[in-house]
Amino acid sequence: MTYDAGQVSDLLELKDLALQYARCVDSRDGTALAALFVEDGVIDGSGYYTKGQADIAKIPAFLDRRYQATFHAVQNHTLRLDGDRAEGEVYALSHHLRKEPDDSMVDYVMVMRYRDAYVRQPDGWRFRRREILVDWTETRPASRPPPRS
Repeated sequence: MTYDAGQVSDLLELKDLALQYARCVDSRDGTALAALFVEDGVIDGSGYYTKGQADIAKIPAFLDRRYQATFHAVQNHTLRLDGDRAEGEVYALSHHLRKEPDDSMVDYVMVMRYRDAYVRQPDGWRFRRREILVDWTETRPASRPPPRS
């Protein structure tokens, strides 16, 4: 497929949006995470439903209470542009470092996909909806705790 310069710019901005999502979650920046979504944006799947920037901003704190650290690795990203709207699918590996009752550490790994709906806003592309599809999970022993920043 051939893209014009504007479409290439849109594709790069949308791919960056997925990368910023991973960074915001892993760095526990709820304010920045919420800003990636439209005001009434939705995250749906993997056992929960969250709507609106105020509730999306709370996700990193929730993760911080459950896990020592997380690490989201963005993989394949396919996109379909349609003017000021777009759809995409992102493959990801999501690692969740968890301390067990016996003080051992485990890495809970999700092999997952995000099905995304995007909308262009005056200041750039935003998520309108992010659906989380977990294809399978795996729990692995972790050999050491993460470094603290």
